[in-house]
Amino acid sequence: MDTLRHPTRIQSPQATPATSTRADPSPGYRPLPAAAPTVAERPATPAVPPAQAAAAAPAPAPAPGDRDDHDHDRSVAAEAPPQPLPGASSPPADLTKALFDAAPMMAHTPPDERPRERLQQLGAAALKNEELLALFLRSGPPGRSVLSMARELLASCNHSLVDLSRRSVPDLMKVKGIGRAKACEILAAVEFARRMSTEQVKRAPVEQPEDVYRLMAPSLHTRPRESLFVILVNTRLRVTGIHEISKGTVNETVAHPRDIFQPVILNDSYGFLLVHNHPSGDPAPSQADRSLTRRVAAAADTMQVRFLDHIIIGHPSPQHEPWFSFRESGLL
Repeated sequence: MDTLRHPTRIQSPQATPATSTRADPSPGYRPLPAAAPTVAERPATPAVPPAQAAAAAPAPAPAPGDRDDHDHDRSVAAEAPPQPLPGASSPPADLTKALFDAAPMMAHTPPDERPRERLQQLGAAALKNEELLALFLRSGPPGRSVLSMARELLASCNHSLVDLSRRSVPDLMKVKGIGRAKACEILAAVEFARRMSTEQVKRAPVEQPEDVYRLMAPSLHTRPRESLFVILVNTRLRVTGIHEISKGTVNETVAHPRDIFQPVILNDSYGFLLVHNHPSGDPAPSQADRSLTRRVAAAADTMQVRFLDHIIIGHPSPQHEPWFSFRESGLL
């Protein structure tokens, strides 16, 4: 084996060629690589004259600052798509339409009509609902502008932002072009706006039903089912805590006075208010609402805790206020 691996090595007369005891490779293993050719077996490389070698060597690329117009023209020509040969047929109409549809549709919209440019020039308050929504969606599917997709999404929600905020991720994904990522971004923006408005109202004291409405309406308007909350206040009527007690159906909520008084007692609160929503939009109390209010009022008198009011949150309407107050109505 040594003579095969080192053919040019001179062996001493006393050395005896080594015999290999390696067995032939089994069929399951790769065969050994063939031995490299010896120096005597390698073909000689013909010598190239220096002049020919210099001519055959590629020219070095010019530096960015050293490129002239001819170099630029050559690079542009190399990057340009090949032109059809004379007499060749033009691309089919469906292929041309597909290429046009794949281009961003907002690129064909005048700059003064694009939502991003309008917001930069006029401010966010000057934009319509579909334009603000288009900024969250960012882009539409091939062949469709993001403004068109935003209009369809608002139309599916009856052009109501409150209805939009109540939709789930699967509901939003029913609109063509809206996937899970875009749907989550929309709902995240809704929740961010709700938290911002609630944070601002919490700093003011709760002295009348309008204060409770401003505090709780952003959260309750987005709920498709009735939910009951307890608002805890201190002696200055400032909010110290908001606790969700129960979730009901589309027209009823079930709660026990024991569950209502638990956060009041644990937090040693001066007083509390009950708040729940009517998803229908009409804040008029039902018989179940009246019965629950009487029971809670009786328990509050026994425990000597101030039960300030029970507010029902509805939607603004020309026929009624967007809330109902048991205390203002003389029922508490």
